[in-house]
Amino acid sequence: MAKKKLPTMRRKLRRVAVLLFLFIVATTALSFRFDTAADDGAPGPNNLRHPRAAAADDAALAYIPRSVLDTWSRRGYLIVLGIPSPENEERRTRRKLQRTVCGRRVG
Repeated sequence: MAKKKLPTMRRKLRRVAVLLFLFIVATTALSFRFDTAADDGAPGPNNLRHPRAAAADDAALAYIPRSVLDTWSRRGYLIVLGIPSPENEERRTRRKLQRTVCGRRVG
């Protein structure tokens, strides 16, 4: 009975390269299958694709002058509204300190 040849280094490297290539192809194919920009199914105005989302944005920006909104959009600012934060003495002191320090620095 003939002895099987032990795999040489070249065969091992070829096998590893083929497996690595197959892994890359499989993960690429799977990543293209999943549409990450698809509708997430969130109910109501929290979903940006919901028709009431634009109305909610308009209501939130109703008291900001149109010229300011135009400037923000030209400069590409991100507008975040309605984030609740607790108002306490510690936060007030920290904000006041930040404002005074930032006002004194040159630059």
